[in-house]
This record gives sequence, structure tokens and C-alpha cells, in this order.
Amino acid sequence: MNNLANNPSTIDCCIKHPVLRYTSDGVQERLDRVVQELQMSIVLDGAPLYTFTCSPWDIEELAVGYLFCIGAITKLADIDTLAVEVQEGIIDVSLRQASAGLASLEGSSAGAAPPFNKSNVTVSAAEVNAVVELLRSSSPLFQRTGGVHSAALIKEGSVVAWFDDIGRHIVLNKLVGWCVLNDFDASNCVLLFSGRVPQEIIAKAIKLGCPIIVALGAPTSLSIKLAEQAGITLIGFARNSEFNIYSHPNRVSHR
Repeated sequence: MNNLANNPSTIDCCIKHPVLRYTSDGVQERLDRVVQELQMSIVLDGAPLYTFTCSPWDIEELAVGYLFCIGAITKLADIDTLAVEVQEGIIDVSLRQASAGLASLEGSSAGAAPPFNKSNVTVSAAEVNAVVELLRSSSPLFQRTGGVHSAALIKEGSVVAWFDDIGRHIVLNKLVGWCVLNDFDASNCVLLFSGRVPQEIIAKAIKLGCPIIVALGAPTSLSIKLAEQAGITLIGFARNSEFNIYSHPNRVSHR
């Protein structure tokens, strides 16, 4: 299990910064906890590929997940070497077959019909509410800073993997990378997500094979369309024991 509650090193990945706090009682000077942000670049086979900012942990999972999501790799064995140099801000990756990997990247199936998820996994309304409460209560770093997104895989009511990051896309890359690194099949899991759900989030869920997404935030028109096409049950605005089902409601029982 990769759960922040069991990973104290990430809890302390914040700094203290002086602020002026305005309240109904007046103005106070105090130290506030601020989550750290790191700039990193992926260099693939010697060529710069992607520059981004992220939280300073689980960088290997992030890189593997990103490469998998864009189609540069299909399995962990496609990677020859991967070196993370945090101080230099570089993730240096070499593929076993560099030309094949780049061809796959350039020929990624943008606009192609997504595979249709035929999973018979179901959840009850009570189970949806339970995992939402878990998300709201189980990230000490969010409670301390309010500055991270969370993504988790839930199987039969239990957390399989949990990641936090400042970026909503980045946190899902970490989750995808964990699955690739551990050869984990997520097709029987619920994807639990703290943020809003644009189309790119659905695309990552398709890569994971998750049949159900439960999100605290709102979906978009394109994300709903893609979820419909891909056979994914999309649940949004999940909070306070209420939620909306935007696609494929047959996987949710009303008990």
C-alpha cells in the first residue's frame, strides 16, 4: 500500500513561510505550511521530452507513468535505464529500443476510438460515500497545506495505492507508474480522485483500465463524452453523502 498516512517522509515535504492571517478577529502574523514544488525534465534517449513541476517524491513512478500514458512504453521492460537526479531536475531515461519507442510516441492514437471497458465491477452508493470520506480524511499533507491532489486505487473497499501531488495530472501519472512498476492490474479497481475531471483524466483512467471513477470535482463535456465511449462509469461532485453519475450508471447500486 502506498498511503500517505504510512509514508511520514512525504508529510514533512513542506516549508514554513511567514504570512499575515486576516480573520474576523483581526490580523495575525504566523508561520504557514506550504507544500514544496519541484521543476523536473524528462530526457528520453538523450533528447528533452517534457518539463513540468511536481511534488518532490515518487519521481520514478511519475516518469514511468507519463511514458506509459503517452505510449512511449507499454511495459516496464521497455525501459533500459532510468535515473532521477533531483538536484539537477533531470529524469534521464533510455529505452531498450529507442527508435520503436519514439515511433510509438509519434504515432499515438489521438482521436481514435477508445477501447470499451466491459468490466462487471459494481459499487453501492454506500461504498461510494465511504471512499469519498476516506479521501477527505486520509491525506495529512492536504490537511496541513491544502496544496495537493490525491489519487487512489480502491479494491473491495481497501486502498491498494495512494499518491499525492500538487498537480492533478501528475498525481495520476504517479498512480499509473506504480501500476507499471508493480505489474498491477487495475481493471477491478475504483479510481478515487480529488479534483475536477477534464478529458485527460479519463484518458489516463482508460490506460489504467479502471471501470469506475469517483471524483470530488466536476467533469467536463468532453470527459463525459469520452467516459461514455470508453464504457467508464464516471461519478463526480461526490461529497456530503451525495454524488452525480454521468455515464454508465449500471455499475452503481442504490443500496
